[in-house]
Order: sequence, then C-alpha cells, then structure tokens
Amino acid sequence: MYKNIFRKEVDNVLLDFDGTLVHKEFDHYFWSEYVPLHYSIENNFPIEESKEKLYSLYKSYKGQLCWSDIDFWSSKLNLDIEKLTLSISNLIKPSKGIYQFFSFAKKHNKKIYILTNAHKKTINIKLTKIHIEKQIDRIITCFDLGYPKENIEFWRKLNQNIEFDPEKSVFIDDLEENLIQAKNIGIKNVWLKVEKEEIQNTHSSFFYFDSFENLL
Repeated sequence: MYKNIFRKEVDNVLLDFDGTLVHKEFDHYFWSEYVPLHYSIENNFPIEESKEKLYSLYKSYKGQLCWSDIDFWSSKLNLDIEKLTLSISNLIKPSKGIYQFFSFAKKHNKKIYILTNAHKKTINIKLTKIHIEKQIDRIITCFDLGYPKENIEFWRKLNQNIEFDPEKSVFIDDLEENLIQAKNIGIKNVWLKVEKEEIQNTHSSFFYFDSFENLL
C-alpha cells in the first residue's frame, strides 16, 4: 500500500534530517555521552554529575529554537560544539536505503526538501559524510522560519516558502510530535522513521518503517 502511495501519489518528499536521513546513533552518543564527558573534564566534576546537569538542561530548552542551536550550546557550556562534532564525525552514517530512495525519487521527478531543526553547521558536517546534497532541492531549517517543527507556525511559514500540494506530499520524521503538526496543517501522508533495533518496540498510529528500501 505505502509503496504504491509513494510511487504514484507523491510529488513532494519532505524529509527530516537527524534520525531520519542520518542514523540517530551519532546524535544519541554525542549529546548523551560525548558532550557530558567533555563538560565534566572542563568543569572538573564526575561524569555522572555532568550527565545529570546536562540532561536537565537539555530538557529545560526542549521545544525552543535554541535547543538545536550549537552556537547557543557552545556559549552555554563553554565548549566548542562544532569542534567536538568534527572530532568524531567518522561515526556519522546514513540511514539504511537512502541512496536507493533518492535515486528512485529523482528518477521519477519528485521534489525533495529537507525540513530540519538542525543547525546549518552540523548539517554541513554531516553532509560531508553522507553525500546527498546533489539530490536535494532545498534545505529548510527551523532557523530559516523562526520556529521549530514542533510548533505549528513552522508549518504555516513553510507554505509561504515552498510550493507544494499537501495532498500529494509525504513527510517523514523520527518524532511523532512533528508528524502530528504536519498532519494538522493538512499533509496527507506522514510516516515515522525508526531504526531497525527499535522496530519491535515501536507502537504508533502512524505508518512506520526502518529502511527506506521498504518504500520502493
């Protein structure tokens, strides 16, 4: 069913970046382990104390524009987040099946837009590792529109920035709260991307998949 929808009914492909096109393992390790490690070294206190402080801090800014702003976090934590990202960029890897997916989409003249809360500095680092920039028609970030994707205003402003028919579009993200907002604005097809190791424990009202090959 969903293969036919993608093949025959979709003209515009709207894609999240981190956790959807880029395997979420990198960000999970980076923010839950690597940043706390360097924060503990910088401030000379135990790693568990560092994690407790940072996890609480992350949570306090969740849903705000600054939450994914690495310049904000560099200033807040007195760490060079861009430099830290580069130092382990070899761990960045693409989600399974994205190259076949992009090839099929472009062959069938589908427009591809990335819609992301990611900061442009981290996007640029990750693009050097997954090499998909030539397949993308446009990248639109929350900083371009002034709101994160969790906010309905992001989607209202999106309509003013790109032309797309919600009835002939699909939006794919790894967070259900973003899918809900896309659905609320009228996008007909909203699909949840999960990792292979998550799929057995995933229970969602949205269609979900673990490899982009499943859509072809």
